[in-house]
Amino acid sequence: MYRKLAILISIISIINFGYNQNNNSGIHVDPGDEIIRVVNLSEKFTVETQIDPDQYVLGPSDKIGLNIIGSENKTFILTVTPTGELLIPQIGTIHVSGTTVTQTRLDIDDFVKNNAFTNARVELVLLNIRTFKIQTIGAVNNPGFITVTSIDRLDNIIAKAGGFHKFANEDSVIMRRNGNDEILSVQLFNKTGVLIENPVIREGDIIIIPYENQYIHMIDQYITAKQTSVIVTGFVMKPGSHNYSPGYTVMEYIGFAGGVSDIGSLKKVEIYRNAKVILPDITDIIMPG
Repeated sequence: MYRKLAILISIISIINFGYNQNNNSGIHVDPGDEIIRVVNLSEKFTVETQIDPDQYVLGPSDKIGLNIIGSENKTFILTVTPTGELLIPQIGTIHVSGTTVTQTRLDIDDFVKNNAFTNARVELVLLNIRTFKIQTIGAVNNPGFITVTSIDRLDNIIAKAGGFHKFANEDSVIMRRNGNDEILSVQLFNKTGVLIENPVIREGDIIIIPYENQYIHMIDQYITAKQTSVIVTGFVMKPGSHNYSPGYTVMEYIGFAGGVSDIGSLKKVEIYRNAKVILPDITDIIMPG
């Protein structure tokens, strides 16, 4: 009798331990509910304000919490696939990329009722902020593809691309979205704080920063696709390598290196280019190589 009672207590303890292990995510689960892939969310992110589910557009790598409430409660934590779909276990696959959080909840509610649980109710929440790559072209110091988040604004993109080139036209930045161009003024945003000039960037956007008209011809002479660097060494405060950016002068690259040290002299600057020594003027434009 005592042996049977001890075995029964052990089984109950194991069940309770397993339940507690599965329920350490902070999601409330009633006895009898089914738990599917409940994980501990440790991601951290910073937002400028509470995200509006009517405005936030879902895309690949977004993570959502899905609760299906019915005769059997089911809780899922799901990630949007690279093809823009959600695979809901035991129910099916639904495309969600490109729709808002609010619209996605309505779509999944219909999908669940039509394919599995007629009387179920769906709850859905966004659990993370996804990242993706967009392309920057033109007058930034490091043009190319950069990694951004789904809540980054235009000024964040410019900063991540190395900031505006000194000859950039800050008043006519082009945001190309779905084949349509919108002209934006980062300069006006910096002066007035008008957010319409500093929109949130979406996946697939292309940001084009034009040069000031009077400098376009000069810049065209020096633009290169080569992965080239300018090395500033000698008596400067911070000797080292700098990414090449067309249009900058000898003096400006010395400035990038922290300026001339106390024992240095601008009168003795030399450029080594293609195995030759050049004695430049400090206003000369630096060339690739």
